[in-house]
Amino acid sequence: MLLLADQSLQEFLQVQGLHALLPHLYVTGNRPDPSSDSVSFGLASALVLLLCALLASLRLKRRERVANWSSCRARAWRLAVVLGFFVAWEASLQIWSAQNPFETYVADPVTFWAGRPMPSQLSVQRLAGLFDTDHSSARAAGRYRIMFLGDSQAISVQPHRYGGPRTYPKFLTALEYGGPDGEIVESVNAAISGYTSWQGLLLLRNLGLGYHPDLVVAAFGYHDSAQAMSADSQVMTDDPRIHRLRTLLFRSRVYLVIRKLALRRQSAAADRDPGSLKVPRVSVPEYEANLRAMAELGRRHGFRLAVLLEPFRDAHVGVATRKYREAARRVADQESLVVLDVFTPLAALGPAEREALFDDDIHLKAAGHRRVAHLVAEELAAAGVLRRDSSEEGHDSASP
Repeated sequence: MLLLADQSLQEFLQVQGLHALLPHLYVTGNRPDPSSDSVSFGLASALVLLLCALLASLRLKRRERVANWSSCRARAWRLAVVLGFFVAWEASLQIWSAQNPFETYVADPVTFWAGRPMPSQLSVQRLAGLFDTDHSSARAAGRYRIMFLGDSQAISVQPHRYGGPRTYPKFLTALEYGGPDGEIVESVNAAISGYTSWQGLLLLRNLGLGYHPDLVVAAFGYHDSAQAMSADSQVMTDDPRIHRLRTLLFRSRVYLVIRKLALRRQSAAADRDPGSLKVPRVSVPEYEANLRAMAELGRRHGFRLAVLLEPFRDAHVGVATRKYREAARRVADQESLVVLDVFTPLAALGPAEREALFDDDIHLKAAGHRRVAHLVAEELAAAGVLRRDSSEEGHDSASP
């Protein structure tokens, strides 16, 4: 555990948001929803197996007295009972998991959780932790590939559900815009609910580069600003040694159940004492550093970086994330990045207009995704990244 945290055990347990085994995900700050069918089954199966182990231990004690076993043999049998309990528990959880493949999120050794399609999307093969499996092959000639990194705002239409083709990264490809040299635009929606810029950077390093994007759009800030007990960077790392160790442990369903119970306890403690949430998941200086690291990856691997300023329905969310938008602009000025200011035009709308675009404070309706897609396309065209293709005017007749 200490090696996993790369800090102290207390700090490791304090970082919430490690929500493998959840049938659904909702992140508030760094805290996961405590409900879990997998954990319930794990506890029930553990209780049954524990009773079996106790009965086996009592029988062994009787045999030990009758047969007058040596102390060494008795200890060996007790150890066998203990090991048998954990082996049987692990086997039961693995079998249950194989028969109930409906978990939206799974444990990831680098970013701590990764996406899996919703039950309605199970026909789509999960690929390396992304919901969107389009364009997973090598980029073809005449294509301009855009990868979107972000949180649930970019990936969901109804709150907490994968939106697929109704998300703004996908709407963008239906608009009458082509690449800088007239290429066909294709998008990869690599957003994951609850992600911060730190997780986005880890995902880009470990997975995103394999897609060979021409442009990467980073849409972060909301979850970066959320208050937590510890910063994400204290426990999430792509250090190869820790990655290998986590990979081994994350294969164990018993380990994941025990970890989830520990996190549930910490989450309950945070609910009782909100003052324990003392630091942002990603501080403003860390946010800037993450964007600079993405820009450096772009220079080394041949893609441009754009930063998207996330829009929100309610003003108080915009106020809470203002420092992150200012930081994104600073980095963009210094690193010559493209800024996609979606926040300002939507913030200028009236309450009724914003209500028509948002499901809640941050999640967009399909109409909101379509509006954001138009704004992104216009800003990319203004920056010379995309160009309007008059021959494709029939692609999308919806007005922005």
